[in-house]
Amino acid sequence: LSLASIKPQSIILLGIFLVAARRWRAILSVAVVGIFFFSVTGLMFGWNIWVDFARVIREVAQLSGKYGIYPKEMYNFRGVLASVLGDDAAEIVSAISLAAFLITILGVLWLWKTSWQKQTDLKFALTICLGLLFNLHLNPQDSLLLVIPAVLFYDTLRQRGLPRQQYAAFALSIPLVFILSEFSIRGSLIIRVPIILLTILTIWIAKTLWDERNYDQS
Repeated sequence: LSLASIKPQSIILLGIFLVAARRWRAILSVAVVGIFFFSVTGLMFGWNIWVDFARVIREVAQLSGKYGIYPKEMYNFRGVLASVLGDDAAEIVSAISLAAFLITILGVLWLWKTSWQKQTDLKFALTICLGLLFNLHLNPQDSLLLVIPAVLFYDTLRQRGLPRQQYAAFALSIPLVFILSEFSIRGSLIIRVPIILLTILTIWIAKTLWDERNYDQS
């Protein structure tokens, strides 16, 4: 998490998960390494750099069509909104995206505070998927993080003896579908294909988590 803080918007939900799951040793480790990076950076470039960093992060969240920030290109909920509502609704898109992200944070807090102790791997995979789907910024290259929940989910199905052939075919097809969609039908659909695939994976993991919870309770 400390190393990934170079792009903090990608790890917010993982930090929330640590707090909600009470992983205090991990939180302490992140804090120690984070303070080290914070101090070294401040000593090298001046402490005001952190004030500027916070300002830039706030401004970037509102940008559209500048400095490489193109919401329509994003593989997330914000990308869907931008494609549906258009360029003239940039402020509305940013506001709705932020609201959805805050709701997602509350959802992750609830998810990890429940008593689903036997589904830790599924909850972690779902947390990452939600973080990708509702992140304020998810450029095409960031979707590489999708590998983590995809592999975790398959491993969970395998360990628990659950049917996995259909999921394996789906997961293995994702890279090819991503590439084909970018070079063939890109821009011809309102909702881009990678967003649909990410949504399917998120729902699939969530349903499996719910079914496993009900099975364990029974």
